[in-house]
Amino acid sequence: MRINHILVALLITGIFGLNYSAIKLGLSSFDPLLLAGLRFSLCAFPAIFFAKKPTCHFKYVAVYGVSISLGLWSVLLGMHAGLSAGVSALVLQLGALMTVIVGLFLFKERITIFNAIGFLLALLGLGLIAAVTDGSVTGRGMAFALLGTAFWVVANTAIKKSGTDQPFLFLIWSGPVSALTMFAIRFVIYNKSPFEGIVENLHPLSIATLLFIAYVATLFAYGVWTMLLCKYALSISAPTYLLVPVFSIIFSHLIFNEPVGPLKISAAILIILGVLVNACGRNIFNAYLRDHGATNLPMPSNPISNLPAGSK
Repeated sequence: MRINHILVALLITGIFGLNYSAIKLGLSSFDPLLLAGLRFSLCAFPAIFFAKKPTCHFKYVAVYGVSISLGLWSVLLGMHAGLSAGVSALVLQLGALMTVIVGLFLFKERITIFNAIGFLLALLGLGLIAAVTDGSVTGRGMAFALLGTAFWVVANTAIKKSGTDQPFLFLIWSGPVSALTMFAIRFVIYNKSPFEGIVENLHPLSIATLLFIAYVATLFAYGVWTMLLCKYALSISAPTYLLVPVFSIIFSHLIFNEPVGPLKISAAILIILGVLVNACGRNIFNAYLRDHGATNLPMPSNPISNLPAGSK
């Protein structure tokens, strides 16, 4: 990657990492369903009046909109249940590995030895997270975060099945579906209208948080990130996304003074290493073989692209 694009990638991953702390701040003003509904509403409006429809069947946009909103809601519930922003970002990295399982069953792709090693490393990291006892991890919070990861894999699969090459438009037009899903659930569960609780919780910090989550971390950051993914091979650009949980843990510590102990650091290393081996292990091994005059391993079909789904 060119040096200016590397700097842009660092900026975007930093924004994604800060977004987890911004979401946690937003939860101090809005309940999880309202925060998610407002985020997707702002992502859709007013941009939807200027953006053309993506050239794919709308059912994929609808599936994406519903699953991405349920995924975000699950993660918000996880944070609301005590899971720290940094740990939430770490757990969501498992989505990169879960997409491989989807590819195996849905797209008839095969799992390589590098996928298997990546799974094992990431699972070891997940086990270390479960052993953290500094108050930043709860069993209920972990369960919600894992559920959110599963929903985000469904969202990525919807993009894959749609065949779209317009993920930015895809995100904007899925916004109303996501917002309506959140407001409908809020009405059914709590018998609250979409507007109840907004006005009384609007203050400078909550407004700034909403604007950052919707426009900076979602529309701007996701749009620029998508351009980088289109410009460079996934093996070059995608691994930089592994910096997101690193930034998230740093911002969590700076903003909320959340502890960063050896278990959490070890878990981060294992999960990031597992995702890296899964994404780039075969290419690195083939490069090693080429340097030593050996024949490359056969190249299986590409796994599902794990595009960041709206902010991660």
